[in-house]
Amino acid sequence: MKSKLHIFISFLLFTTSLLAQETKYSLPTRLWSNRDKDDGSIIPIGNGVLLVYEQGPDIINVFGPPYSAPSSLQLKMIDEKNHLKVKSRREKNTAIWHHNVYVNDVLIAQMIDYIVPDKGIFIRDIDAQKELYFKAEVPTQLNAISADNYFKYIVTDAPTVLINIPKGTTYFASDPIAEEHSLFVTATGNTDISEPVNGLFQLTVKPGKSRLILSGSTSYPITVENTEYALKNPENNWLEQSRKYWYDFSSRRLNFESMIPAGHSLRDTLLDAIDNISILIKTQQSSSGGVMAGHYYNMAYVRDQSGVMRGLLALGYTREAKAIINFWLHKFQVFGNIVNADAMGNDVSRLFFINDEVEVPAYLILNCFEYYKYTKDNEFLKQAFPMMQWAFEIQLGHLVEGMTEFSGDETYIAGGTFPTGNIYQGSAESTLLFITGGEKLLDWVSLHKLWTTEKIEEYRLKVANAKEKYKSNFMELSVLYANNPSREKIAGSPRFRYGWCEVHNTDQKYPAMTWLEREPEGRYICADCRKKVLPEFNLDHEKRYVLNSVNLVPLYIESNLFTKSEIATIINPGIEIFKVKGSIPSNLEGNRSLGYDYGLFLYNMVKLNNPIKELVLKKTLSVLDPTGAWVEYYDNDKPFNCRARPWESAINIEAIIEYIKAL
Repeated sequence: MKSKLHIFISFLLFTTSLLAQETKYSLPTRLWSNRDKDDGSIIPIGNGVLLVYEQGPDIINVFGPPYSAPSSLQLKMIDEKNHLKVKSRREKNTAIWHHNVYVNDVLIAQMIDYIVPDKGIFIRDIDAQKELYFKAEVPTQLNAISADNYFKYIVTDAPTVLINIPKGTTYFASDPIAEEHSLFVTATGNTDISEPVNGLFQLTVKPGKSRLILSGSTSYPITVENTEYALKNPENNWLEQSRKYWYDFSSRRLNFESMIPAGHSLRDTLLDAIDNISILIKTQQSSSGGVMAGHYYNMAYVRDQSGVMRGLLALGYTREAKAIINFWLHKFQVFGNIVNADAMGNDVSRLFFINDEVEVPAYLILNCFEYYKYTKDNEFLKQAFPMMQWAFEIQLGHLVEGMTEFSGDETYIAGGTFPTGNIYQGSAESTLLFITGGEKLLDWVSLHKLWTTEKIEEYRLKVANAKEKYKSNFMELSVLYANNPSREKIAGSPRFRYGWCEVHNTDQKYPAMTWLEREPEGRYICADCRKKVLPEFNLDHEKRYVLNSVNLVPLYIESNLFTKSEIATIINPGIEIFKVKGSIPSNLEGNRSLGYDYGLFLYNMVKLNNPIKELVLKKTLSVLDPTGAWVEYYDNDKPFNCRARPWESAINIEAIIEYIKAL
């Protein structure tokens, strides 16, 4: 066994060389400072096993293993005098982030953050000239204990805290975890860790070189083994291993450099956006294939993954795209259905939501055929057929006069651009997804004779009926309306449903997401809120809405219901608003854009060869945040809510790739 002194000297020599080397960075630079309002942008660093989210030098979430679990730690830089500034930049083609710490523009520390491939180990290498301080906080429902002597036989003075997440601990929408999780926080070099008190402890980074190691697992022995492995082998070039992992991934991307003319004014910006989003998605794809919806939502949502899968295929990552479908197939085999969102890495947590049986299953069918379009893998389609059959047939029970209703978690509903009280009305988007996916499935089933002729004809009539009535249901004078109130008038709305209480207060102990009952005004409220004096509620059930977010869908999903001329007419109001205001609102009467509206708009402009496509491209690129990501919503083009979003980013990058292909 090597001497402890030899190990520590090897570590110092290694970190000296890695911090000194020349690095190629991505274009954006993220600034952090207590003196100024932080822009809120999020850095994801993950390898499918462990996922760390950062705001500059601050670690705000540590998820995993697996990704669907409670966050175990926050670690924030202390700057009581407000004199620190941090510049964070990502290495090209990697999820390796460099944080340079300044005082009055003088560099006082460098930190490099990365994850060891295939292991639940996150590393921060630090080279400091001045002392730095970090406050660590462990959620109150978790256990944090000092374990300073645990690894003393491996390396001298390795202060350690063990964080234990007990079995049954809840996360996200009150879902429990089925296994005990553990995370070691360990430091080597010149960093001290204080004793945890009520889940709080401090890291003091002294001048010199240090390494912070986070190692986690659902198996305590593996957590220990991984930590010991990292401590025993400090001379291992962990950074180069991480770099190689990411270079291997990036090398599988399509060669977009050859597609963009050398003289194109936005060439570097386009290539950088492609690199940013490729890494952003990969870091948030779990080893189970499911993809995070973002740092607020550590579940794998069907709708989100649908857009992500299309983005991955456009980027050339068929392996990762197939993993998403395999994730769904696994859940279908376990449960016999697919719901709004499922957990990654366990089969306990599921997020049921309002009307999961429409729109969500339609995406499954469309995505299977989207994958086939790129791969021509017919055997894989056959493997997915039982799931597709379920996805098609489950929607049939919701057809009323050729219309299906809204999914309760539809983004423009969650984002407030369409009222949740009208979700039982006919949905133009949900119905179009049903028709388009249904036709593709029926053609393929007919070709391979997987159903009887009678069954195929019965189902064709149902799809044809919805298609025949579509324009009369949702259009008037060339205007496509997102909703049709007549469906709810015919079918009614249920007395009970499961979801979020519409009048809940944050201080109530009764769960906000639970079984709800419809009150006379149409709101769905929990049992606890029935005793309240409810606020006045006025909802126009007759109003019809025109949404950019819906108008832009037909061309995106390759619907054959409209000619390009008809689509141009449908989306023209949005075009006129963009020409006058330079904005792309979801609801044409509002100022909120869904994060993917930019990409859908650009996609349509490219496919229609509209001359404003260059302006739309620049607008789409202009709302990227300093980490190179698109976000959940924008109000007047300013980011709102969840950041570093794989879904919106994937749709937007797919649109940019369509622009590039059309050059």
